[in-house]
Amino acid sequence: MAAATPTATEPGPAGRAGDDRHRRPALPAHLARLGAALIRPRAAVRARLNGGPGGLAELLPWTLLAAGAARPGGLGQSLLIARTDLLAGLLRLAGVWSELVAPVLLGVVVVSVLAPGRSRSRVDGGDAFDAACLALVPLVLMVSVGALLEAVGASGRWLPNRLPRGTDPAALTAAGLRYGWSFAILGLTLWEAGRRSSGAAEGGEPEAARDGGEDFGSG
Repeated sequence: MAAATPTATEPGPAGRAGDDRHRRPALPAHLARLGAALIRPRAAVRARLNGGPGGLAELLPWTLLAAGAARPGGLGQSLLIARTDLLAGLLRLAGVWSELVAPVLLGVVVVSVLAPGRSRSRVDGGDAFDAACLALVPLVLMVSVGALLEAVGASGRWLPNRLPRGTDPAALTAAGLRYGWSFAILGLTLWEAGRRSSGAAEGGEPEAARDGGEDFGSG
């Protein structure tokens, strides 16, 4: 008996295999995007500027965990307060969370405002915001590493899970470890937006758009 020939509405084995490669489970796809922000930030930023998946919503649980690692006392207070007054507990938790992310999140907002102008409107403000949110990934990592070091016996105000206060060497070291990597990604996002502007001025497709098609596991 002759083998059935795939029709226009029924893709052949090659087509189905190609679809399966791009249809990854949600959790591995999510972890792939987190890993890309750390080891291939330029490609990750390009992919998000091109409309790829990701954004603040998928990073929110990780930032809450990092806030709890940095301020376990504040997290515990939030839970205790929430037992009697849910709204007050949530507000306390929001305060602990904002203490962690406020400097980076402010940078994210600035980048999302500046990027459309830098790119001559070739980058949408929403895509710029989501791409800049990748800066939260190294913040979560560094704060978690600091909390782990403290748990195994390290001490000192230089640890990145400690909120930097003052301008002494220990506080400046903590600030650099905590925020340096994140602000580098914010600068990279703005730079990539500017590269698209230069591509448009030359009348061709910008390099950032041509080679930034990786989606790092869109689910």
